[in-house]
This record gives sequence, structure tokens and C-alpha cells, in this order.
Amino acid sequence: MVCYQVHLWANTSDGQVDVNRLRDQIESELLALEEKRQRRKGEIALTKNREDVEALYNRLRSTKAYEYLPSLPTFRQLPIVQLLQAGIYDENRSIGDTLQNNPLMRQRLDQEVERWIETAKQDLAVVLGFPRHWKSASKKTLHPVERCTAWFLCTKCTAGINYQTDGCLDFAGACRHVCPGKHGKNDRYRRSKHAAWNPVNFIKDEKVGCYTLPAEPWYSLSFRPSM
Repeated sequence: MVCYQVHLWANTSDGQVDVNRLRDQIESELLALEEKRQRRKGEIALTKNREDVEALYNRLRSTKAYEYLPSLPTFRQLPIVQLLQAGIYDENRSIGDTLQNNPLMRQRLDQEVERWIETAKQDLAVVLGFPRHWKSASKKTLHPVERCTAWFLCTKCTAGINYQTDGCLDFAGACRHVCPGKHGKNDRYRRSKHAAWNPVNFIKDEKVGCYTLPAEPWYSLSFRPSM
């Protein structure tokens, strides 16, 4: 059987146009437009989800849901937060609502935050000159990073706004610390993955560590600036 390709021609002011070729062009342009629309939709969803994550983070801080929290850029890198941030945006339910209504997800967030804090304690204990896996037989003895003598300096910038009076950071401040970047605290750098927390940026504040404290119970208390 012989097949014939039928060409349809349309008369325009510029002469005859091959309708088949024109149809293919229109179809290609429509597909490209749909891809662009879907890509834009995904970008909007990611932006909304990122805003939800920031709102969740601020709520966790204000309600003191955790004793310590990592910085926002580092919080975004927790596996469960990455999963939620990359998910489909639901305008009727925020990421915070999803966590509140899903005990398993909230439990996973609790575990990941706790795991991150434990690693941060180990990393900064080394900065203070203690063994990474420091342990004490007494539950009354605070971890070295939680003591009033445990203060840190960032080697890349000065202390954050809550610690400007002291000029250094306690453990909670070090955990949440984000360097301001090249253009100040409003720089997009602060929100990027490049601003994620890194223990190698911290050193011990020797000005605090040089004081000799008496061996009384108060030496292990942790004093922190008001948030």
C-alpha cells in the first residue's frame, strides 16, 4: 500500500503557507509555553515552601520548642525539612500544619534536631580543648559547651546582634550564628546554602577562658544573653 503525505496550503498576504509545518511550529511553541508555566509554578511553590519553613523556624525559636536550634540555612538542610520544602505547595496547609498533624514527621524533626545539636556539642567541645566524646558520670555536671566559661569567636565575622555587647558567642549563639556575607545582614548569602553552619569557623574566646573559677557548683552554670 502506498502512503501519500497530504500538504495543506493556506493563502496569506505573504503567499501560500504550509499548514502542516505551521501546525508543528504552533504545537512546539505551546509545549514550550506549558513547560515554562510548569517551571514557574514549581518556582512559586518552592518560594512559598521556603517562606513556610522560615515561619516554622521562627515559631520554634519564639516558643522555645528546642533548647538549641541550628541557624536557618542549616535548619533547611535537615533531611525532613528538605523533603517538606521540596514538596507540593498547599495553600490551605502550611509546612508547620503538616508537622503538627503528622506525629511521625514531627518525631523525625525532633530526632534530626537532637542529632545535629549533639554533633555541634562534640565539634565545639574540641574547639574548647575537650575530647570530642566528652562524658561525665555526674548528671549535674554540664557539658563543657554549656558552661559559663564556654564562649566562642567566629573567625569570619563579628558576633551577631544579640551578642554585640559581649563580642563573643555562647553555645546557643554559635549554633544559630550566620555570617552576614559581603553586603551585610540583608545579603541573600544569609539565606543560601553557602551560609550553612561550619564548626571550623569558630575558635575559643581566650579572654573568657583565662579566668580561674573556684570549684563551686555555680561554675557549671550556663549564662546566656537575652534573646
